[in-house]
Amino acid sequence: ATFVYDDDSTKEMPHQKRKVNGDASEAAILKFCDGIAAKHSEVGWMKESPEFRPSNEKVCNIPFNSKDKFAASVHKTYDNREDGSLLFVLKGAPERVIDRCSTMMVDGKVMPMTAELRNSFDMGYESLGRRGERVLGFAHKYLDRSK
Repeated sequence: ATFVYDDDSTKEMPHQKRKVNGDASEAAILKFCDGIAAKHSEVGWMKESPEFRPSNEKVCNIPFNSKDKFAASVHKTYDNREDGSLLFVLKGAPERVIDRCSTMMVDGKVMPMTAELRNSFDMGYESLGRRGERVLGFAHKYLDRSK
């Protein structure tokens, strides 16, 4: 997804009000992430998408398909996060994403996956789903440069 700028949608508008070219889920992700990046520009690697994307080149893409219910990609990182390791990102159906995770971030800390954490996660996304909310799971991992 990308922002569309014209007479009705400008860079000066709040991110949530800008026009987007892309599907509804991708538009929501873009607006959320760019809004956060704009508020926290003091963090060196946190930039809005027009600046962030070129400096995190996509080198591999696994498109979404209805059988697997996720999409994944691998990106180069040019800002020395994790010593410039490749970054693997995954998004999709929460149950499909969590099945591939051995850790979970809780209050900013990476924790080993436990039955209790998994149960809490499952209850959370199922509750949102019952209320008609669209729920996506996200995961990331820096890949070992030696492999």
